[in-house]
Amino acid sequence: MIPINIEFKDVQLSEGQKEHYKQMFEDLDKFNDMAVNADLYLKAGSESAKEDHEVSIRVNMPGKDIFIAKQAVDLGTAAHEVHDALKVALRRHKEMHKEHH
Repeated sequence: MIPINIEFKDVQLSEGQKEHYKQMFEDLDKFNDMAVNADLYLKAGSESAKEDHEVSIRVNMPGKDIFIAKQAVDLGTAAHEVHDALKVALRRHKEMHKEHH
């Protein structure tokens, strides 16, 4: 399990919701065990703008960090899109690392 720092901007979430997002990303080490830690950012958009909620994550890796950001109509959708894209990026990083060593 990699340590995850979560930052919220303009977001009011319950402790349960915060824990849900943290748990969503804690399993990332099963896709690539080289991750040192991660910074997860959740930013709520205005009520009037569509796809204005943003979730981004920076995974600190040896060498080059992985950064992914997605916008969606709600934080949950954006978080799932980031999670799915991050799984692919972590697997790709692991494969590239294998090829170089």
